[in-house]
Amino acid sequence: LTMLELRYEDKLTNEMFRYLCSSLKYLKLYEIKGITGEGFKLLPSNLAGLHVNNCDKINDESLRYLPLGLLQLKTSDCGNISGTGCQYLPSS
Repeated sequence: LTMLELRYEDKLTNEMFRYLCSSLKYLKLYEIKGITGEGFKLLPSNLAGLHVNNCDKINDESLRYLPLGLLQLKTSDCGNISGTGCQYLPSS
């Protein structure tokens, strides 16, 4: 599995990140209300792309936990992310 898209899942929490395949390259999360930036600590280290849409608990501080090798990040309708979070983006 190299790409996973999850949408409108009310019961998913940070715990789900523990079970992601190490081969996962792209992850798309749409309106997953139970996740926070703490869950980003559990993302596969080789994740290349992450799309986060309308996940209210993701904020600037969350970005500090992104995998260092992340090449692409797309956020939309995440009202708690601002320009301040850019300081945490991986520089690879």
